[in-house]
Order: sequence, then structure tokens, then C-alpha cells
Amino acid sequence: MNEQATWQRHLRLRLSDEWERALRWGTGASFLHRLALSAWMSGVWLLVGSTFPFPPDAHTAPGAAVPPLDTAAEQVIFGVWRRWDAVHYLLLASRWYTAEDPCPTVFGPLTPLGFRLFDTFIPGPLDLAAMAFETTCFALAMTLLYRLCAVYYGDEGLGKWSVAVTTLLPLSYFFQAPMSESVYLAAALGAVYCGATGRWVGFSLLTILATFARGQGVILILVGIVMLVRIRGGWRGSGPVVAAWNIIRSGWPLAFAPLGFAVLILFRRVAGLPPLDTVYRECSYVFVVNPVEGLLINLRWAALNPIDAIRDPDTLALLGSGLAFPILIAWKPHRRPAMLGYTLGHLAVFVSKINWEYGTQTVLHTQSLARYTLVLFPVTIMVADIVRRLGRFPRLLAFGCSAAGLLSFSAMYALGGGIP
Repeated sequence: MNEQATWQRHLRLRLSDEWERALRWGTGASFLHRLALSAWMSGVWLLVGSTFPFPPDAHTAPGAAVPPLDTAAEQVIFGVWRRWDAVHYLLLASRWYTAEDPCPTVFGPLTPLGFRLFDTFIPGPLDLAAMAFETTCFALAMTLLYRLCAVYYGDEGLGKWSVAVTTLLPLSYFFQAPMSESVYLAAALGAVYCGATGRWVGFSLLTILATFARGQGVILILVGIVMLVRIRGGWRGSGPVVAAWNIIRSGWPLAFAPLGFAVLILFRRVAGLPPLDTVYRECSYVFVVNPVEGLLINLRWAALNPIDAIRDPDTLALLGSGLAFPILIAWKPHRRPAMLGYTLGHLAVFVSKINWEYGTQTVLHTQSLARYTLVLFPVTIMVADIVRRLGRFPRLLAFGCSAAGLLSFSAMYALGGGIP
């Protein structure tokens, strides 16, 4: 075997070992996360929720036309996950998108499609297929998070800490709920990983998938452009014309990334669905403003309702993200233009959605923002970097407080309360 062949074989083995470690961490974290939460949330229902005068799968949506859970075991195992938007995703998976019931149609089709696909191969209730899909997507997301830290941040050790911090976030149970958090995070991380390694066809395909999961996936197009310009060395050296040509020649697949959003619009028109703003306004009691106005509305609500704001996870998440962003800018290892754009772009979309009080025109703030911020992985990576630099006792305290929050919020979710 010649020297070049030996080097190529060594490189393949090395890459295989790196992915094996990432898969081991990603799948292990996801399955342990699922098992621990399932046992905990089912136990909470058996100890507390069993005193409620209704089955667990009907707690927050007694009139939802989702497939029933026939046995007591199914209700306890799967029913505790049927909360808030999860019911809408299960409804879409079972009945698909219909103009007669427009309210669930605000959600992207990738998640219910995944439920349907897994349900084709997995016997049992739809909820089991949804559970398998979510656990698989979260495992993929954690694997990609590990690899992104190794390749893009140049720090494989940071990948382990980032996976650990993500799984212990107080709201990380949403990654296992039948919603879009895990599949969107997996697609977004996959797109950024492809961008970091110069795979622009993969970047565009994963951006399209992310957009099918959530319309906000179109933000990744700008992230990809920033990454492409940075990788190609910007405009320096060869002049703007040559540099522009090199960028276009390398990144032409990015031109197809917006197709995801165009297909979503076409899909809604073909299905005869009402415009999204109409559904938001009439079903979700949400209206959309520009990001600056949205931020001011949120801050105004917090100033006028300080006691409620202190206890409101959405407002705390907004303030925490606002404090984290300057640290991302100031801390050199995390001062990455693409990641700053990813974080700022998502925050701008999040605060643009303002809720009315249900059934009224009383303006509140951005509800569910705490859940939305789960996909801000650049912030999570930065937090993981901070945590690993702490002493043993502060680190254990940080993990302990986060785990306690996870147990508390997931218990409230199982009982039909907590964060929507």
C-alpha cells in the first residue's frame, strides 16, 4: 500500500472514530433523556394526576379529534405528552391539513410527516411513532451539536459539555414532546455543519427541511451567505469581482435554499388554506409586528407587570438572551458572525409575534418565547463553555439547579400546566 493510500485510510478511520464518539454521545444523551423524562412524568401523573377527574390524554384538549389512547397504560405513558401544541401536531399527523380546521395549519408539515412515516413502520398508537421520531431527531441534533463543536469551534471537549447542558436545560423536555423543537434543531445544526465544512448542497437541502419544520428556517439562508463569504476569505486579496465570482462558483446551491418557503406558500394555496396571518389572528390570538416594536411591547409589558414578569419564563428567557448576546460578541471564541446572525435573526422573529389575551384584544407579550429560545444553540454552547470553566462545586450547583428546573417544569407539563 503506497503512502497516499495509507494516509487516506488513516483519515477515513479518524473521521469514523470522530463520528462514532459523536453518535455515542448524541444517541446516549437522547435515550437517557427520554427514559428519565418518561419515567418521571408518568410517575408524577400516577402520584398526583390520577386524582384528576379526567384521563391524562384529555387534560388540555378534551375536544381534540386525535386518535384515542385505549388503555390505562397508554394514557399514562403517552397521554402526559399530549399538551399544548403537541395535540395540534398529532391532529395534523392523523387528519393532515384541512381548510375545515385551519387552526393547526400554522405548524409546518415536516413534524407530522415524520410521525406518519414512523407510524408506517412502528406498530401501536400514533403517539409511539411520534415518540420514536422525536427521540431520533434529538439524538441526531445532539450528534451534530457534538460534531459542530469539534469542527467549527475546534473544541471536541466543548461538544460533550454542550450536549450535557442542552439535555439538562429546564425546558429540554420539549425536545421529546411531539412538537417541532428537536427536528428543527437537528436541521439547523445540520445546515450549519454543512456550511462549516463547505457542503453547500447539503446546506440548502437542510435549510429547506428546517423551513418545512418552521417557517423561520429561511433565516439560515443569511447564515449560509455569511459563512460562505467568511470561508472564501471575503473580498480581500483578489479584488471584489474575482472574489464575488469565487463565492458564486462555490455557493451557487444556496440559490435553491429559498425553495422551502416558496413550497410552503404554494402548499397552503393548493390545499385551500387561509393566509397564515389570518390563522394567527383568529385561532392563536397572535399578531405580527416589526422586531423593534415587538421588543418594546415585551419590555413595556414587563415594566407594567414587574411581579408577573419575574415569574414569567418567557420574559426571563428574553432578558437572558438579551444579556447573552453581548457576551457572544465580546468573547472571541464565540464571536462568530454567522452564529451572531443566527441568534439575532431568530430573536427578531420571536419577538415579532405578540399575543393577545386569549379571546380578547388585550395586548400581552410574546408567549412561548422560552420554548422558542431552545433552538439558540450558539447561546447554549457559550453557556456550556462557561459551565466547564467553573469550579467543581459551582458546576455541580449549576447542573443541580438546571436539573431541578427540568423536573419541575416537566412535572407541570405532565399535569397540563406550565409553559405552552
